[in-house]
Amino acid sequence: MSTIWHQLPRLLIGTRVVLLLPLWVLALNGMQRALAIGLLIAVTTDILDGMAARRLGQDGDERLAHLDSLADKLLTLSVLVWLLLLHPNLIRDHAPLALTALLLALSSWLVGLIKHGRVTGLHLRLAQVAGLVQALFVLHTFWQGSYSPLFFNLAAGLWCLAAAEEIAVQLIRHRIDGSIRSLLPLKKE
Repeated sequence: MSTIWHQLPRLLIGTRVVLLLPLWVLALNGMQRALAIGLLIAVTTDILDGMAARRLGQDGDERLAHLDSLADKLLTLSVLVWLLLLHPNLIRDHAPLALTALLLALSSWLVGLIKHGRVTGLHLRLAQVAGLVQALFVLHTFWQGSYSPLFFNLAAGLWCLAAAEEIAVQLIRHRIDGSIRSLLPLKKE
């Protein structure tokens, strides 16, 4: 029993990845309310895997953090494509902000690959807040079948700030580990 409990964070992360296939089917069939419900389940696994990792003393496990980050990025990229498919006017109407957010996120991943040899598994506080606001925006958009421009600006703006912070942390730090929560208390090593 304790072995299964010990694997709970990995099982939750794996569930999030496995959910991508049925979520893609829902998105491609335009079933936005069902997609919103599935996304809510996926977001819940993200919250629960972090809680389980902390409770089990695995929050410093770099492999687990990397796996969680990879699952998050796969889900995020999927959600972006679904928004493009189901709400193409969102990107067209807000092209400068949407493009800035996308470029900053991709730049963050690229900086991680170049400087640290991998897409880093940072879980910065600002990124967590931005992720929550983004999740609420996406759930609201798919549930309602339309989007709120103000809500989009808030979600994308926070995404830009979070990605910029992640880039800065990766550039400043020589080594990335799970203990980093913000750029603010950091000094150059």
